Amino acid sequence: MEIKKLQKKLRKLEHKFEKAGPIARGRIMKASEATMARIEKLSR
Repeated sequence: MEIKKLQKKLRKLEHKFEKAGPIARGRIMKASEATMARIEKLSR
């Protein structure tokens, strides 16, 4: 359940990333990396 929610969030971030400017991209990258780390932690 929790993992699915995080994966959905990740997809939203990727979608935003495509539209974002260079400054926002850095923030989105950090957010998506944090989300991925949480998915890995939970899937263990």
